[in-house]
Amino acid sequence: MTVEQTVASHEEATLLARHPRLVDVGIALLCVPAVLAPGIGDGGAATPGLLAPLDGPGQLLALVACAVLLLRQRLPWGVLGVTVLLALVSLTRLPDAAQVTLPSLFATYTVASRSTLRTTVTVAVAVPSAVVGALLLAGLPAGEALQRGVLPWTVLAAALGIAARSQRLALDAARLRARQAESTRDEEAQRRVAEERLRIARDLHDVVAHQIAVVNVQAGVARHLLDGEPADTAGAREALGHVREASGAVMRELPAFLGVLRAGDETAPAPTAAEVEELIAAARRSGLDVRARVSGDPHRLDRGAALATYRVLQEALTNAARHGDGSADVEVAHGPGSTVVEVVNVVRPGAPAGGGHGLVGMRERVATHGGTLEAGADGDRWRVRAEIPVRA
Repeated sequence: MTVEQTVASHEEATLLARHPRLVDVGIALLCVPAVLAPGIGDGGAATPGLLAPLDGPGQLLALVACAVLLLRQRLPWGVLGVTVLLALVSLTRLPDAAQVTLPSLFATYTVASRSTLRTTVTVAVAVPSAVVGALLLAGLPAGEALQRGVLPWTVLAAALGIAARSQRLALDAARLRARQAESTRDEEAQRRVAEERLRIARDLHDVVAHQIAVVNVQAGVARHLLDGEPADTAGAREALGHVREASGAVMRELPAFLGVLRAGDETAPAPTAAEVEELIAAARRSGLDVRARVSGDPHRLDRGAALATYRVLQEALTNAARHGDGSADVEVAHGPGSTVVEVVNVVRPGAPAGGGHGLVGMRERVATHGGTLEAGADGDRWRVRAEIPVRA
């Protein structure tokens, strides 16, 4: 049974938790005939050692004690004091009228259900002791007073109160666990949504930004060549060809990316060594002078690390094309324990400093696979270096 089912079953079974006022009225009404009942004997006459009928003042005290039980939920200690006091007064007048202690037993139960174990034990001892004292004042012998001291009934009332308190505490704990479980589920759902949004933004940036940067650079080159005197139509045609190629790459990659989103998982295959080489070749075709050196065995990379390597190289080449002088030095070294990707380019004067979402995305990808990334200016050069561990 789950925590929620436990809470529901307890709430359905606990009448007191749903209708406390109705229960108090019922207890008070049941108490009235019990304490006003005549003694057991011939014709209702008092029989020694049994319940004796109450006279007029005794009945009035009993009715007041029963009426006070209506306040036991709000004033448990006050009700206990009043009912015990009224019972003691009645017992000093009529020692055989033991039924007058019934309201005090209900009050004892209420106090026990809301107090600590030490307090409950104290009450369970104090109430019978007070009753015995009242009977001694009424002139009963000590042995008979102890016999009529309602100790067993008081202990029973206290035990029932302890059981009710334990059940209530268990129910409160179950409710707390249910609320905490619900809160944890909500927080986990929000965390997953945030992570998914971040992954979508990062992947969309990686897929589109590189090719858009190529389009932007080559469109600028084409315009510059066409505006020249004389216009270099051959060079402009070549630049527009690069624009067409880059835009076509975006159109090819976006459907695959959207398919990944619909699937809800990164199911696209990891870039291969050939695709890394093609990425470098595409950067060269776009006009970036790339001096590359690739060494080692790239097949030792797992899918996630291979994708991170590809994206870091892609972002670094994009930044080099946008903010550099048109050249970049690339080194990809697949070692036995890690893969190192390093891209260095001269920063064009007036180019904005790094700090966009591309660098953030690179750091997140590398950190996800336990690697490190360094990116920053080194004089007039910009250096990006990522080291990604190779996992078995």
